[in-house]
Amino acid sequence: GVFAPFSFKMGNSLSGSRGKDKNLQRGKSVVQQKIARAGVAGQLNLDGQGLKTLPPQVLAVERLKNLSIRNNKLKALPEEIGAVFPQLKHLSVDANALEELPSLLGLTRLTHLSASDNQLMATGLVALPGSLTKLELEGNPLGVVPDVVYQLLPNLTSLNLTRTSLAQLPEDFGLQLLQLEELFLDSNALEAVPESFAAMGQLKILSMKLNRIGPKTKEEGQPIPEAFFEATAVQSLELEGNPLTKEALMEFDGIQAFSARRVALKNKSISGGTMVEFDFCGLD
Repeated sequence: GVFAPFSFKMGNSLSGSRGKDKNLQRGKSVVQQKIARAGVAGQLNLDGQGLKTLPPQVLAVERLKNLSIRNNKLKALPEEIGAVFPQLKHLSVDANALEELPSLLGLTRLTHLSASDNQLMATGLVALPGSLTKLELEGNPLGVVPDVVYQLLPNLTSLNLTRTSLAQLPEDFGLQLLQLEELFLDSNALEAVPESFAAMGQLKILSMKLNRIGPKTKEEGQPIPEAFFEATAVQSLELEGNPLTKEALMEFDGIQAFSARRVALKNKSISGGTMVEFDFCGLD
């Protein structure tokens, strides 16, 4: 009887470690099973599997169209990833610890790349395929807009650069992204929008919440150029959390063209029976 508690504990700890081993094996086998099935489905989801490296077997699944490896512990992706998936359309690598992405130029059918919440610096984006239409880089310490993002992706329609430590945008930013329809730049330190934004004729949504866009001044002029309001199709401009009031915004040249577009949109939505929220740019 004296030894019972001790032997009981010992038995427990042994079965506990055996249980852990089983869990590890189970985890591995789940990953292996998913990889084995991926070739048929063309989709592979390895989100939240605690992966520190990408299992090499993944690279052998040539028919992949969708690959999601979010919420793991990946610090790097294998160099070959940009060459082995000729049919890949969607790649999601959010919430890892990636400091750079290898060249993805070989992924000539890739339309959607999501790499939010990593440790990517601007220099860590080497080469992206021109086929991309949607790029999400939110929550990376970029510091500046990488050249590869705005100079070599002419087909982009949606770009998210929220929380990427941006203090300014390249002057020619708008001249390169002529197909862009939505641009998210929230939670940065931007004080102005470049004149070239007026060239983005397709742009409908510009979100710049929580930046440093202020009122018009004699010295600096206005931080959002007149031509931007008049030449683009922007219907939604989000400026909540900037040092700017609705009254000050109404003094910007070109704002009337923007207001008229919104009124037309509002009337259309009311006659169509749908109600859209119409606060003015999130400003009081």
